[in-house]
Amino acid sequence: GVELLSFEPDEVEQILALRTGGATVNDVLLAGLAVTVHRWNEQHGASSRPVYLMMPVNLRPAEWRFDVLGNFAAYVSVHVGSDEQKTLAAAIQATAAHTRRIKNDGIARYVVDFLTLPSALPTGLKRHMPKLIPLTGNAVVDTAVLSNLGRLPPEPRFGDAGAIQEVWFSPPGRMPLGASLGVATLDGRMLLTLRYRHALFDATAAADFLATFRRVLARWHRPRHTPRLFSMGAAARPAAP
Repeated sequence: GVELLSFEPDEVEQILALRTGGATVNDVLLAGLAVTVHRWNEQHGASSRPVYLMMPVNLRPAEWRFDVLGNFAAYVSVHVGSDEQKTLAAAIQATAAHTRRIKNDGIARYVVDFLTLPSALPTGLKRHMPKLIPLTGNAVVDTAVLSNLGRLPPEPRFGDAGAIQEVWFSPPGRMPLGASLGVATLDGRMLLTLRYRHALFDATAAADFLATFRRVLARWHRPRHTPRLFSMGAAARPAAP
């Protein structure tokens, strides 16, 4: 299923104001997601545990960030401890410190070097690589995925159809990592897409989870719109991320 949510320009500005102590907007979004997971699990009687959030890092140089076709991204895992999930301020501090270490240590590039082996494998074999996740016993699988495309450049108009108004996307996710959040900013609006597996959420639970994320980051605003819902079925009950 897919659940959509947008932050309007004034809300985006207040979210950006949360970038303290050198934190980036990605740090704020990661922190908000970690706090959301903590509150969700707490509401559903699950014990507090560390949260690991997968995030792709764009390794293209700034001058051709949106150019050149190819896989120039590495996936890194950002850790947020149990105590750090309890407040947004603590979570932002934790994610900022963790992502700063990743950037300074060049961990993402080490991951790219490691991935040169799969890139040399036959396509048919690479298609089956995601199925290897169960071999870890689900012990080293991240809690959720967050991918932020950032501020998109102005797009060309399509004749009489006019300019592009919205861009929605979501990174892939498979159980037990059943929730992935895609973010894109266009014309000052931040557009969020929660893609979820029905083994994790049903449609109502997914909407509630994304509403919690909104309250964590924009608690000073009342939602202006009811998020549009695209559901592909229903699960028996919500599960803890």
